[in-house]
Amino acid sequence: MRLLPVLSPFAPGGGVRVSQGWSNRVLGCSLRGRSGVVAVFLAALALGVGCERPEEDQRLAHEFIVREADQGGAAPELRGEFELLLRGLHYKKLIELTPEFRRVYREPNKHFPKFRERAEPRPGRLPLNVLHFMQSSIWDVFHDTKYDVITTAYQLQRGELEVSALPVVQVWEDDEGKVWTLNHRRVAACRLAGNVGEVPVRWATREEVERNRYEYTTRTEGRSIIGILHEDLGMLIEAGGA
Repeated sequence: MRLLPVLSPFAPGGGVRVSQGWSNRVLGCSLRGRSGVVAVFLAALALGVGCERPEEDQRLAHEFIVREADQGGAAPELRGEFELLLRGLHYKKLIELTPEFRRVYREPNKHFPKFRERAEPRPGRLPLNVLHFMQSSIWDVFHDTKYDVITTAYQLQRGELEVSALPVVQVWEDDEGKVWTLNHRRVAACRLAGNVGEVPVRWATREEVERNRYEYTTRTEGRSIIGILHEDLGMLIEAGGA
């Protein structure tokens, strides 16, 4: 998978190449520290505005996303930076993650759906909006930390990445006919992009589903998931399934 060229605003020695006037004029915001600068560049990409940095500097912006996902103490101004970072992506709202909220959302849900076996052939592609999330929340960085949900969503939205280039999404069906995913970040990135209609799928076996049973923490019957942006802040992403 090739990351969207997230262009770093940091010149050698810590200087910023984008002017304060440029950010105010194009995005209606000011540059408030590292988070604000990175948010400006990601928002600029979402709006199709060009930036003056070489592609190889994308690493710094990605590292910001990775770093902030594990930080605490979200201040009001940081919430604003994330709102800017997510401009143009399809999420419901930002949510403050209190200690009690985080505790409840990490507890396993004991009401695990019953797996349905089917002998007949199953489709190799499914509409994105029929997939349900097993997990209540995800970290917005993939297990392979070279990639994150946000920049992948921008890639999909801007046509820099085709859905077919992503690893196939593993799914399974319960006895009520609901289809669940085992690959939550992949599906979340597609939902955030807002322009993905169908995804390639592989139907998981009963054994594969049982191995992932511990991930069933949803409190919304799979209708939504929270992408953790920061220890104290998340984005609510709706699955679209009934």
